[in-house]
Amino acid sequence: MFCNFVAFTVSVIGSYLINGNVIFKKQENENRVWWKVFLKLYFVYAGTGLVLSGILIWFFLNVVKLSQFMPACFDALNLTQFVPDIEASLIAKGNTTPPYEWVAKPVASVITVLIITPLNFIVNKYWAYKPQK
Repeated sequence: MFCNFVAFTVSVIGSYLINGNVIFKKQENENRVWWKVFLKLYFVYAGTGLVLSGILIWFFLNVVKLSQFMPACFDALNLTQFVPDIEASLIAKGNTTPPYEWVAKPVASVITVLIITPLNFIVNKYWAYKPQK
C-alpha cells in the first residue's frame, strides 16, 4: 500500500509539472498558487484514477458483462483461431479463467482509460488549472 501511495504521488507530481508547464501554461497576468493546483490535481486523479476507474471496470465486467461480447469481437476481428492457444496458456499457468473472461479484463481497462483520460483533461482545465481571480 505504501509503494502504491508513493507511486501515485510521484505520478501526480509528474503530471503537475508537465500539465503546468506544457498543457496549461500560466498566463502572464495569472496568479496561480502552486499548492492549491497540486491538491486539486491530486484529488482529480484520486477521484478518477482510483475510485472512478475501479467503478467503471467493475461495471463493464459485472453489469455489462463484457465477456459475453468477446466471442463476437473475436469473430469480427478474425481472431477466433487464437482462443485455444490462449486457453492452453492459461491452463499451463494454473489459471482456470475462461479465455473470453480473461480477455474482457484488459478490454474493460482500455475502455475505462478512453473515458477517464478526456474526463481528467476537462476537470483539470476547468477546475484544477482554472485561472485564479
